[in-house]
Amino acid sequence: MIQRIQSIYLFLVFAFSVVMLFTPLVTFLAVSQPDGIVLKAFHYTTLTNEVFPESSILFSLGGVISLVAILSLVAIFLFKNRALQIRLSIYIMIFLVAIMGLIYFYSYKIVADNEVDYKVHVFALFPIISIILAFLAFNAIRKDEALIKSINRIR
Repeated sequence: MIQRIQSIYLFLVFAFSVVMLFTPLVTFLAVSQPDGIVLKAFHYTTLTNEVFPESSILFSLGGVISLVAILSLVAIFLFKNRALQIRLSIYIMIFLVAIMGLIYFYSYKIVADNEVDYKVHVFALFPIISIILAFLAFNAIRKDEALIKSINRIR
């Protein structure tokens, strides 16, 4: 059923992913320059929203975040196929770990190349919260599947 608790968990994962797509994740403030660098899902920008031309490689981060959003939305509507829902929630958790790794990688790349201080926004912590929610959804789906199997055994 669509009103189960795992649907709420998966919807929250979807909502956090959409928020991560449109908000800054990390801000880097250069010590020697007045302008800073902002890491967003699809590109680097300055604090005045000028896009860096070499930031086209960030489509991997935005693509994985978009993939998590799509998979979580698809998993909500696959409530009749719990085995596939379980698999999708595992894939979602794997992709969320990849998002955390990509955020760290792109942040480290800026810090290593420049002398900057960084400020991690709360939106960069959304993958951690989403992993917890995806795990809770995984457990709820697994419990539903076990309940259905036990009911079928009684018949």
